[in-house]
Amino acid sequence: MREEAERLGPVIGFLAAVLVLARLCDDEGLFQACGAWMACWSRRRPRRLLGAVFGLASLITAVLSLDATVVLLTPVVFATAARMGRGPRPTSTRAPTCRTRPRCSCPSRT
Repeated sequence: MREEAERLGPVIGFLAAVLVLARLCDDEGLFQACGAWMACWSRRRPRRLLGAVFGLASLITAVLSLDATVVLLTPVVFATAARMGRGPRPTSTRAPTCRTRPRCSCPSRT
């Protein structure tokens, strides 16, 4: 039992630290800001959005780890999807009665 705790201790400690970091980032609005930036930068183009997510995921993985990327990037992707008016698809076959799609508030580029 003690050997298992010694072996898993660093992993659990790292994940706990990443969760605390994620909470602090969320409290400061970093996820919302990053989501807004990616939504505006992609200009509703799926390939551009995928490129932005890939680039951010690569950066976080290079600096921290793949586990940290999952914990930190998931809220950003959800914030981006919400900003673009997309969300999880309903599980029922009935279409939702009202769906609002907020537009990007970035200045238009010409």
